[in-house]
Amino acid sequence: MSRSVILLLLPVFSFALPSCTPYDACSARLTTFAIEEGSGYDPGSGEAPPLYDDLVPSGKMDYDSTLDAETFPLCECSNNSTCSLENEDTRIALDHTITLAFCQPVKERSTCTSSRGLIRVMGETILGHTETPVTISKALLFCRCDKYKRLPVSSWESSKLAFPYKCQ
Repeated sequence: MSRSVILLLLPVFSFALPSCTPYDACSARLTTFAIEEGSGYDPGSGEAPPLYDDLVPSGKMDYDSTLDAETFPLCECSNNSTCSLENEDTRIALDHTITLAFCQPVKERSTCTSSRGLIRVMGETILGHTETPVTISKALLFCRCDKYKRLPVSSWESSKLAFPYKCQ
């Protein structure tokens, strides 16, 4: 009696992060806040679809009350470097909501002097809320500044948006 051997070849999926380039943030923290009471935000009764207008602000954020902070690993550091959002030397806070971590100390980067002083944070938003990212998939920093100012959001690859910042 002969036996047959059947080989089953399954694709191997790798969920390893890509290696960081010198400009990549290795990790990002996205913090969300509550809407300030009496700031004009009204969720409504829920009985009718909400009206939405990009030109009307939805309310002010209460930066004293953190609702949630989510961390997004973006790439892996080389040369046995670690990626830490806790190390003050390797992180920058762009604003109240986005903090980026890098493989090398931020002070090792040159100070921004031209239009290269632009940071791009790529991510996705909730439909209808293009100003507020809910995920971060990539962030690039070419040089460093003391303070950053957010620019208008723009499209980036298929369904993602770019949240650019410049030196202030």
